[in-house]
Amino acid sequence: MRSDEDHGDNTIKCRRDNFMIELRRESRRELLTSRRQKNNAPVSYELMNQEVLKNFEKFKETLVLCSDPKEILRVLKKIRSIMTSSNDPENLPNRELFASNLPQEIIKLAQKYQEGPLKEPSLSIVNESIWILSNASVAGPEEIDIMVKMGLLPVLHDAMLLSNPKIIENSVYCLSNILAENISLRERMEQLKIVTLIFELVDSEVKNSKLMETVSWFLANTIRTYGFSSENLVVKYLGKILLGYVNDGNMILLECANGILFYLQEKKDVVERINFVSQLNIEERLKQGFAFYDERVVNPIMEIFNYLSYGSEDVVNKFVDQSFIQTLIGYISSTSISLQGKSVQILSNIILTNESYHKTLFTHEVFSPVYDLLIKSPHYMNSLGALQVITAFIEYADRSQLEVMVSTFSIQQVFISLLQSQHSAKAGFNLSILKSIECLLRKARAFFLSQVHHSMASSPHISELVELQNSSNPEVALLANQIICVYFDK
Repeated sequence: MRSDEDHGDNTIKCRRDNFMIELRRESRRELLTSRRQKNNAPVSYELMNQEVLKNFEKFKETLVLCSDPKEILRVLKKIRSIMTSSNDPENLPNRELFASNLPQEIIKLAQKYQEGPLKEPSLSIVNESIWILSNASVAGPEEIDIMVKMGLLPVLHDAMLLSNPKIIENSVYCLSNILAENISLRERMEQLKIVTLIFELVDSEVKNSKLMETVSWFLANTIRTYGFSSENLVVKYLGKILLGYVNDGNMILLECANGILFYLQEKKDVVERINFVSQLNIEERLKQGFAFYDERVVNPIMEIFNYLSYGSEDVVNKFVDQSFIQTLIGYISSTSISLQGKSVQILSNIILTNESYHKTLFTHEVFSPVYDLLIKSPHYMNSLGALQVITAFIEYADRSQLEVMVSTFSIQQVFISLLQSQHSAKAGFNLSILKSIECLLRKARAFFLSQVHHSMASSPHISELVELQNSSNPEVALLANQIICVYFDK
């Protein structure tokens, strides 16, 4: 069992996770930069769809001059039809829309009809206007800035106060796009108490899974863009959505899991964040995501469990059961490189959290796929994760269990042969192998299993161990020297 001090060490030891956090952030920055460069490229008038542009200009003229709500609604429906003609945002005629200055008129209309009596056709005019603006919000940061300067945020705020689920959904969708493209606007959103409105929406327990999917995405974006001042409250509401919409497909689960994962990936207060997420009691709900067999959903869920597996014994005990272990073994045996790596990391942490897990987990069904991953995986991190699991098994093994690993799996030969594997050039791999070798030799000596020492001493790979005494890495050199001196008397 690990003490609090040990747990702190393990938190610091999340070196791989810290690296992955930076990698994801960098990927996010590259994605946004790429999209902005594409969207910000000078748009030639000749490259636009001239027919669409002319139609938009006519529509604008009608909206400016017309005072008949029914005619205004008819025009808005035509614009919306054009703006929803493709499921791919890249193919939407946003260039033509902004070139015609239509967004400005549509924002004015939405504002005008929100202020009047909310009955038909006024409500439909607001609905169509927000729908068009939500599609326009995928255009890019410059276009979003244009709409914000035109007064888009107050219009979206007021739209969220209406009782129309479709208007609210499109408003939240638009706000999510705004937040993803321009994080500087989050302070303005806080001033308008938009996040508070989102919380009130969740508290109202509205039975609309499509709306909650969009709300989940917005809340996830508030954390993805490095947080509002009430990050813990955002995560609490993500947990509430998860528990309140149990049978509503995998998209709510995906967005909530992503938001919770972004929260855990922040470097500060890792232990407190793990404990806070554990208090949400969402573990069983997250496990339901395994049934979708959709890697988009499973990956963030596995990442969350990876973080939780660094938690205290109480935290780990909340989600570890036989079905969870079976799921991990299934993913270790799968072809998914990403899920293999996460599964062995979680399994290793589970064993280290409480040595009693070792007794229940040390079976051929568990050990064999981990062993296969160690010796066969061409992927460094997956092999390293499998090595950590097997070393944890060795650390807590009794004599009979160690004999199985030595006689059935020849683990001593595998360990020393890994010193010349394709991964041995990777930083840190040799140090991990040496720690595993030292652990095995120490346990074998305690149980008087002399065949481990003899098998390694007679291996042709013993020369690699000797050479590591001259390693440029002082930790590797020191540990290699200690192993040679203590166990091989050289």
